[in-house]
Amino acid sequence: MRLPLAVPLAAALLACTEAGTESNTADIQGTWQFTETLIDVLNQITCADTGQYHLVQDGVTFAGAYDQRGICQTRSGPVNNRDNGSVVEGVITGRTFRFAVPPFCEYEGSVVTGEANRITGQGICILEDEFQRLKLTGPWEATR
Repeated sequence: MRLPLAVPLAAALLACTEAGTESNTADIQGTWQFTETLIDVLNQITCADTGQYHLVQDGVTFAGAYDQRGICQTRSGPVNNRDNGSVVEGVITGRTFRFAVPPFCEYEGSVVTGEANRITGQGICILEDEFQRLKLTGPWEATR
């Protein structure tokens, strides 16, 4: 008579121990559609961009590529901000992550709680030459 009770109890204990060992690392693999608005208040520049990230995840790291189109509004007028390149140095800790888009930009973000296909965060791009330093910062978000 004790065997039927012991089987469910063993199954419950096994489920509890397995739950503690499963990773809570966010799944960001795949293609994401993004939007961003980066602003340099001092130099009166606003860049509004859209595009795609194509990310390949390996555990807690990721890399990939991006393609974007956009316009930066400057004191001198609009400037085309179309670009493409690599996503590098991606690291995930739980639901948060960081990555770089060389040579100028870094991003951080997190998967929105309860929405596995939506991420939000902040970006920073620093461009310098011998005449000026531009520091554009602002929010971005992506969905898949």
